[in-house]
Amino acid sequence: MPFTTGSLTCVIYRVVEELPDDFHQKAKLAVQRYAFRPINAERGEDRSGGWVNPLNVLESKVDLTAQLFSDYLYLGLRVDKKSPNTALLKARVAATMVERLKDGKRKRLSNEERKAIQAEQRNLLLRDTSPNTTVHEMLWNVEGGWLFFSAHSPAANNEFLDIFADTFGLELLAMLPYTYGETFSESEGLSEALDNLSETLFFRRRAVSDEGALHNPYEDSEE
Repeated sequence: MPFTTGSLTCVIYRVVEELPDDFHQKAKLAVQRYAFRPINAERGEDRSGGWVNPLNVLESKVDLTAQLFSDYLYLGLRVDKKSPNTALLKARVAATMVERLKDGKRKRLSNEERKAIQAEQRNLLLRDTSPNTTVHEMLWNVEGGWLFFSAHSPAANNEFLDIFADTFGLELLAMLPYTYGETFSESEGLSEALDNLSETLFFRRRAVSDEGALHNPYEDSEE
């Protein structure tokens, strides 16, 4: 659910490094450099990803200043993917190959010619195919170092981490239960205590018999 709609689910990150003094100037240029560009089917591209204004994903330019709300930077990561219809691609390739052999001088085309026809027809199909578009949101408290990302899937988060590092040159740390505990222990001087913790089991272990089979002690009964 979008950040501007109300309740949401997201992954929380923390920026590990300090921001450079000229961060805003560099970030403004970098966001424009890594802004979303449409798929170029003529070059054989079938996907494209980059920054957009999450309130208007069709904007061709991203102005960093317009995306700053007090200490918060609000950006969208748009990913477009195209996939040509396999059956239609095979049919068009076959028809083109038949057309090329019409003169009867050859019975078959070379491997290079078949590959060229495959690439040509694929690019033509990609050009006429509408992309599947996904937009994930990022809300970053620049001064506080906290960042919220609206997708949970590993693939989306990996792509986000890559473009974030390329754009801002900063490393992100996912805030999981353990990392929350680690951050708290460091702030309270409890790092050594955290390192010395041992696991606590909230269930009874199932024993393994001499034959290697699992043995459930609750199943024991007296005759």
